[in-house]
Amino acid sequence: VTNMSKMFDMGTTFESKLTSLDVSNFNTSNVTNMKYMFNACSNLKILDVSKWNTSKVTIMLGMFHSCENLTSLDLSSFNTSNVTDMAGMFGQCHKITSLTFPATFSMDNVPNTLARRQDMFHGDWELRYIDFSASDDTDAIVTVNRKGDTGADHGMFSNVRATTVIYLPHGAAKTTMLASGNLQNVVYTSGDELLCDDYYSEDKVDIELPYSFKAAKAQYSRTMSTKFGTCVLPYEFHSNSDIQAYTLTQEQPKFMYFDEAATVPAHTAFLLQKLGNS
Repeated sequence: VTNMSKMFDMGTTFESKLTSLDVSNFNTSNVTNMKYMFNACSNLKILDVSKWNTSKVTIMLGMFHSCENLTSLDLSSFNTSNVTDMAGMFGQCHKITSLTFPATFSMDNVPNTLARRQDMFHGDWELRYIDFSASDDTDAIVTVNRKGDTGADHGMFSNVRATTVIYLPHGAAKTTMLASGNLQNVVYTSGDELLCDDYYSEDKVDIELPYSFKAAKAQYSRTMSTKFGTCVLPYEFHSNSDIQAYTLTQEQPKFMYFDEAATVPAHTAFLLQKLGNS
């Protein structure tokens, strides 16, 4: 087989009742086209492509698009060195929590145009991180691909949650990501360290990351309906004119005692009081 384009494609119906599909032993060594292969298989919860040989594939356009109930994908065997089109490849995979790409992930033959890279992770609301760190393609992520770029509303990362962390390939310069300088939640390598210029997190969004990194600036967003709340952050917190932190100093059967804290260490629960409007 050389062409598996639209093989299980549900088209625009989005009413697939297919809940399981065993393709684990498919021989894909001669396949060149996987366009929309699993498009709109919306009730598939497991899809094992971990052994697939994709070294000859040139088109992966929309391959897993709208697989709305998939929670994970093992891409460890994927070789994309000959792929020329990845647009919408994982778009609308609403429940995918992470994507890790292997050393053989490459975008060398994918033109740096929106038509071939756009909306690659569009609408993947639960994505905690996208890990390109093992990729040998240090130029895999280039200028016009980040959401919010002028004229690039459908770039490679359009409609990915602001909290999604993107790990660049080791050796990739942080400027590889964007010409506009928007490096929020982008982790890059400098020497032996993983760094992030601007890290952003939101309340009720789980932080599940494969590697720790140092953030030059860290933001946490939360809507408060009262003046007091509790919090645990993965980084050090400093009280300021908007928020006063308190840490637990003593606990008794009917009482808990807190002291004001100028600084709260990472991973430490604290009580917070809203002072300002932020």
